[in-house]
Amino acid sequence: MTLAAVGGVSSEPRRAPEPSGRVAVCRSCGAELGEPVLSLGNQPLANALRGPGELGDPEPRYPLDLALCGGCSLLQLTEAVPPEQLFSDYPYFSSVIADLVEHARALARRMIDERALGPESLVVELASNDG
Repeated sequence: MTLAAVGGVSSEPRRAPEPSGRVAVCRSCGAELGEPVLSLGNQPLANALRGPGELGDPEPRYPLDLALCGGCSLLQLTEAVPPEQLFSDYPYFSSVIADLVEHARALARRMIDERALGPESLVVELASNDG
């Protein structure tokens, strides 16, 4: 794992941003998405840390809009940023942050106890950052 992968800034030059893609159908049920219910405009990628030599360069930005699916009520982003752009120099891996791993372990133990979960229980983790 590189320094950049655990929070450092890479010295590698950034590639030009790839175009994002408009998501026209719901990721869950396939229904057509309507107009955004919330638009935060064009935003830089949250974890795209910049080195001192890049601070004067234009920063790639992508639409940050949310649409509510009329078919299943899933609130979702309306744009898909290419994975190569999102993860080429990704500084945040939750699995290497000891306090976060311990927090997740404690939460799992608490949920097992509170919900009386056992070997036959189905538990699904959504939005896992790094598996």
